[in-house]
Amino acid sequence: MARHAGLDAARTVATILVVATHAALSFMVTPIGWAIQDRSRHLGVDLYVWAMRAFGMPVFFWLSGYSARAVFVRRGARGFVADRGTRILVPLALALVPCSLAIDALWDWGREVGQRAAVPDHIPRFQGSELPIQLGHLWYLYYLLWLSLAALAVARIVRGMRAPSGSAVLVVPATISIAALVYLRTLQTDTPLGFLPDVPILLYMGAFFAWGWLVHARPDEIARYADHAWRALAVAVALLAILVVALYRGGEPPLHAVVASGLYTIA
Repeated sequence: MARHAGLDAARTVATILVVATHAALSFMVTPIGWAIQDRSRHLGVDLYVWAMRAFGMPVFFWLSGYSARAVFVRRGARGFVADRGTRILVPLALALVPCSLAIDALWDWGREVGQRAAVPDHIPRFQGSELPIQLGHLWYLYYLLWLSLAALAVARIVRGMRAPSGSAVLVVPATISIAALVYLRTLQTDTPLGFLPDVPILLYMGAFFAWGWLVHARPDEIARYADHAWRALAVAVALLAILVVALYRGGEPPLHAVVASGLYTIA
């Protein structure tokens, strides 16, 4: 199957949004334990970061699932393992220690030049020179490696079975992802920093990976999604309005807000 130009463009746009979101973190009002917090801050930046973060990484896992199956179909199980090693394991192994040391130095510097506000309990903390070697920004590669191994195992188990079609392609991953948020009772998943996989987060991102994998098996789904794109965007805007209220109130989010957050990400 040829590469899908639209999905290549989506990956490019998602990459730009993730970079822009990280660049905006220092301008947030809400303290998140970032290396530095700028003097110029605005709540609008908080909303932007939240809205982007809600679907940014799920989009990457969706695209990764789609492309992972393309590799599996084209190169087989052995080729898939070799591809995962070259594209995920090697970059992760090479970058892990340098990135950890860089984060350590940046957080030490940030602590020296500015007094950061206290970080809420539910947000993972970077503690400067107290950090061990940890995943940091490379958590995506680490979790993608685990999901690729799981996909290989599942693909061998269900070999010969037809992929689900129609609404089942969306309903099953959507149910898993929303259930993970409900279990965590949160509007978004945290950034996992440790090497022991966080099972709810693994299931949450795995649902989007599986969704992308299934869509590759049913390519007509992409055209169906395109037909409903504007409706989905309108639904996402309406759900975001509900979530703004929950974010403004703070505290533990109500169940309807958690479900709305999951639906917003999917839309």
